Amino acid sequence: MFYFIILLTIIVINLFPIPKKQTLEWKNFLDQRNELEWKLRDTFQAGMESGLIDGSYTIIQKEGKNLLEFSEKAHKENLVPLASVSKPFTALAIMKLVDDGLLDWNDPVANYIPQMRKFKLGGKSIKIKHLLTHTSGIPYAGKLTQVSFSVNGKKFLLPAQTHIAGAKFQYSNLNYRLLGSIIESANDDTFANSMKTLVFDPLGIEKYNLDSADAASALYLAPEELIRFAEFFMQGGASEEEVQVLPRSLIRKMFRAGKKQTDFKYYYAFGWRVNRAKGYIENFYHNGIGDFARNQLKVYPRKKIVLFYTLKHGKVPEKEIERFASIWESLLAKYQTNEERILEFQEKKL
Repeated sequence: MFYFIILLTIIVINLFPIPKKQTLEWKNFLDQRNELEWKLRDTFQAGMESGLIDGSYTIIQKEGKNLLEFSEKAHKENLVPLASVSKPFTALAIMKLVDDGLLDWNDPVANYIPQMRKFKLGGKSIKIKHLLTHTSGIPYAGKLTQVSFSVNGKKFLLPAQTHIAGAKFQYSNLNYRLLGSIIESANDDTFANSMKTLVFDPLGIEKYNLDSADAASALYLAPEELIRFAEFFMQGGASEEEVQVLPRSLIRKMFRAGKKQTDFKYYYAFGWRVNRAKGYIENFYHNGIGDFARNQLKVYPRKKIVLFYTLKHGKVPEKEIERFASIWESLLAKYQTNEERILEFQEKKL
């Protein structure tokens, strides 16, 4: 009840609409910016006072320039538990191995994990691409089989398939844990070492921690490194030093590979959720829901905009965090839109 009252207060704060402006006058944009900044501060403060939120680092950046930076008990150089925002990093490692000729996304998973030959529902083998797009048929949880695999020496048991590989989307961390085992097999090294040589070193990422064997959700990374990671994709697979780490053709493949959903506006490609509009990618993103942080990394490739936020929290109901995150994202979307209009106005004035 207490959390409900706080969330109701937050919603009331945001009920007062920002007045619609009839002209593109500079002052109007600045007024909207100030009001949105006030709403962000008040919303966050309400979350802090309720004990729902412990801190946040939030940034919206366009071509290296901060449109918004909000920092409260979290900073750009502090490591953040990414939870499922780890998945795009694992997917990139797979694509690096493809580029190195060590595997192919059409390879059966059993080529690298022999015991996976038992997973052949309907006579169809599970392929690497099915793991990348969550279409393997392996659920999050279910009746366990006797089939297991390991990553960094940690053993995982697999539940039985619920549908034929490739038939439909079904989000499951086990898909990416299996990819971690494939990376170890193909690269002949531990998952952690493989991520260092395949992803972190080539992209110049230094502030991270990957002690766990979980290739689905174990990565800790500083927000400033996440911005570097996002820019890598906006630059078509090139590092900050303009070194082509991955061919553009493979970058494009990562975003073409998704299977459209019937109940969502996005599809899940190789490690990213993708929104398309009018034939082009409007944005790609991933959320991360962990025990103590709620994160989102979102990239608008045509606009050259990167958005990231982390909301630190304690042991509170997940649904309350999700409600708060929804309000936070709505405010950030309004703020981003207003900043885009400011930039458009500035360009017209020039």
